[in-house]
Amino acid sequence: ALMPFAFHDAIDRIPTRTPPEETLRVFIEAMKKGDIDTAVKQFVEKDRGGWKKNLLDIQRRGMVQRMIEDLSTAEKGWQGDSVAEYNYAGKNKGEDVGGFVNFQKDTNGDWKIKNL
Repeated sequence: ALMPFAFHDAIDRIPTRTPPEETLRVFIEAMKKGDIDTAVKQFVEKDRGGWKKNLLDIQRRGMVQRMIEDLSTAEKGWQGDSVAEYNYAGKNKGEDVGGFVNFQKDTNGDWKIKNL
C-alpha cells in the first residue's frame, strides 16, 4: 500500500541517523556471525517476521557466504529523501547475476532494508 503524501513529507524532513551504507554494513556483519536477530533488525519493522524466516532458510541452505559476497558489492543507484536503491552484482554458477537492495527511512531517521 502506498503511504499518504503527508506521511512521506514528514519522513522526508526527519534527519538521517543511520544511513543505508551503515544499515547494510551491520546486516552483513550480523550474517557473517550467524546473528539472525541483529540481521533482521536491519529490515523495515513490519517485514521482519518474513525476513527472519527467509534468512534462517538462507543459513540452513549454506547460502550466507554467497549472499554476503553479492551484497558487499552494493553501490548506491539512487537515493531520495526517504527511499533509496543500491545495486549489487555477483556470480552464480559462472553466470553474472545482480539485484537491488531497497531502503526506506523510518520515523527515527534510520534507513532500513525494505527488500533485497
